[in-house]
Amino acid sequence: MLGGFRKKESGAKRKERSSRAVPPGKKSDFPGKSDFEEGGTEIASSVSPRDSKAKPMQAKNQSDLAWSLIVRPHISEKSTTLGEGKYILKVSRDAKKGDLKRAVGDRYGVEVEDVKILNMPSKKRRRGGTIGIKPGFKKAIITLTKGQLIDEF
Repeated sequence: MLGGFRKKESGAKRKERSSRAVPPGKKSDFPGKSDFEEGGTEIASSVSPRDSKAKPMQAKNQSDLAWSLIVRPHISEKSTTLGEGKYILKVSRDAKKGDLKRAVGDRYGVEVEDVKILNMPSKKRRRGGTIGIKPGFKKAIITLTKGQLIDEF
């Protein structure tokens, strides 16, 4: 009705239609296309997978690790009353304590003394008759060595 059903073409009609696309003897705009249609294998032989030098995979830079693990600071009433040298950060789901310690040190140029990680659960929220879910997240409480501060907070 709306173009959802189309009758299958017979083999002769398909061949005729494909031969009209590129007339015999005439090269197409794409290199090797007419040879391919005639049964040639010029395309496969012209491109070799070893032509370009493959670059070896490099390890992630420490700063890349920091930017991928630390999402943003988590500023709340509790985080402001923690005291000097303690900060709360929202971090990615796959963050580990050791990685976070290195990441915070690289990103902010400080020495981290302790890292505590909490998984905050998702919560149900209701607006009128509609029930939704506020997604959970992972946060880390970072304790710096005495006398060090992070200027961004």
